[in-house]
Amino acid sequence: MVCVNLLPQRLHPNAERVVVRAYPLPPKGRAIDPSVDARARRIVETVRNMDNRTIQAELSFVLSDFETRHRKVREYFEARYDSIAHDLGLTAATREAERALIGAYFCHEYSYQAAALMNPSVVPHPDQTGLNPGELRFLMSLRAVGEGHISSITFREGVLSADCDMRLVEPSEFAVAARPHEITEERISLIRESDGPMNETVLFPVTQAQRGGLEDLRLVQFHDGENQFYCGTYTAWSGHDIASELMVTDYAT
Repeated sequence: MVCVNLLPQRLHPNAERVVVRAYPLPPKGRAIDPSVDARARRIVETVRNMDNRTIQAELSFVLSDFETRHRKVREYFEARYDSIAHDLGLTAATREAERALIGAYFCHEYSYQAAALMNPSVVPHPDQTGLNPGELRFLMSLRAVGEGHISSITFREGVLSADCDMRLVEPSEFAVAARPHEITEERISLIRESDGPMNETVLFPVTQAQRGGLEDLRLVQFHDGENQFYCGTYTAWSGHDIASELMVTDYAT
């Protein structure tokens, strides 16, 4: 006989949860489309022709809005500038505010679970400290469907008690998209913010094979004797084709 406990917790989509994302440009390794290139350069030149007072005023206006909803958003803007400068072959900007403002113009805010939140999967959390006897902290992965019906992977954290009760941890007020670090034909490397909880991490499509969405991650915890790590399969949807892909984490401590 299998006993099933019906718990009161319910997960619902929330259109107010947003992340900052880069405006997509053609994939790395391909030339930027001339029309995109021309628009991008006009944006850069417009900012570079601003005087210092105007740049500071515009950047302050942007940050006053976005800093209340996003962690380290100025650093994200500056990193986005570096990417645009590389793609367009720009000379280095000497003004820090100029770098951040240019980067901001190539970003947008995206509601990643505006449409649906579904298909949960649960594994033991890498951090099992500070629990009462018989308790288990868990990590839940979910498929989030956002604007444009693009699916991403998000996370929640919680604790199971010895008597099978479940307590969900309130999610962070921030949501942070994992940052692409290396993309090759064989593998994709993503980096997440290390100073925030897992429940604010969002995994987005980063390749052409994934551009229609990432769906239904199923994680499994592994131990190699000294360390623990996670492997998980998920579905990549290109908009035309589907494929099974594998995610492997670095060691979790």
